Amino acid sequence: MTNDKKLFLELIADVQPDYGISPPVLDFAQEMDTVQCVSVKPRFAEDIRVLDISCTRSYYDVEIVKSDPAESVVKVTFLPEKKLSGEKEAILELKTSNTRQPVHQISLFCAP
Repeated sequence: MTNDKKLFLELIADVQPDYGISPPVLDFAQEMDTVQCVSVKPRFAEDIRVLDISCTRSYYDVEIVKSDPAESVVKVTFLPEKKLSGEKEAILELKTSNTRQPVHQISLFCAP
């Protein structure tokens, strides 16, 4: 005899990232906020650095201003004169030295 019953299990996990990102989202809706920074700090791993960055929109200028084992800092400059009407969202992609979480994406918002 065979037992054809199937058992389904639900698994919920809270996976903590190896590094912290602050702030998790950048909002350039205020006209005075044209430059903001993102900080990446190790949490559960050592020596995490931002190696490369890119942005999906050309009206943001991005650069790595600090990259050392304790903290990496990325500067994001909003260039409103390059923005086309109606565009209001973009993605900043951080490529890190972490092997388990090599890429992190941050949402960027601005007034339409």
